[in-house]
Amino acid sequence: MNKNRFFSLLVIVTLAALAALTISQVAAVDRLVSASSSAVNRCPAPEVNHASVHMVYVESLGRWMPYMDQGPTGVDGGLIQVLSDRRTCSQ
Repeated sequence: MNKNRFFSLLVIVTLAALAALTISQVAAVDRLVSASSSAVNRCPAPEVNHASVHMVYVESLGRWMPYMDQGPTGVDGGLIQVLSDRRTCSQ
């Protein structure tokens, strides 16, 4: 009977620990969703002129790379990010 009580106590403690971890993860996800939804409301940088994208041969790399008027598109997100950015605010 003593082993049975020990096992029951072990199961109860384990379930309490799992419940505490689950609650903390739910709270963390809620904070993350709140932060990201408030960030969406901010107006991003001015829209990029997609016509300014052109190919330039970089001799040091020995390949063609996409560039814009502001510089190479491989920096900070790449060409796909540049082409998919859209303004989400009405200004």
